[in-house]
Amino acid sequence: MTKKRVWVKLFTMIDFYLFTAVYLLMLAGAAYFDVRRYIIPDWITLPGIGVALFYCLVNGFGISDIVLRILSTGGLFFAVGFLTSCFLKKETIGGGDIKLMTAVGLFKGWEQGLFIILLSAFSALVSSLVLAALKKRKLEEPIPFGFFIAVCGVLVDVMSL
Repeated sequence: MTKKRVWVKLFTMIDFYLFTAVYLLMLAGAAYFDVRRYIIPDWITLPGIGVALFYCLVNGFGISDIVLRILSTGGLFFAVGFLTSCFLKKETIGGGDIKLMTAVGLFKGWEQGLFIILLSAFSALVSSLVLAALKKRKLEEPIPFGFFIAVCGVLVDVMSL
């Protein structure tokens, strides 16, 4: 094996593990703060988006693919949140959830990003209904949706290994 191939292989391994670690730490921090305080701080999501953009550029994704990743996850989340907020006259999806989903979409791509959205929405719905049936929570109470994004993000990551 030539020296160049060794360096490329080493960089690819570092690249994978470094970006995966940032992704998992971002999800863990978002889940923790969302469950504890019902907020996902910008100091978690904005660096996550920055690192995810750098990940896309390092791995050779084009501008059109990056825009597709952003619009299909964070953009979709923003549109759904805006429309449901207008319809229900109250905030339905927080800005932290939108930024978290944008970072997840940049890291995972639009296909896995959309799957994570669907899986997290379904799991949040089921858990809310179960907690309401057990009289542990009212359906009107807010749910920490970032927690479900984080758990489903990790679950999809594990399933794709």
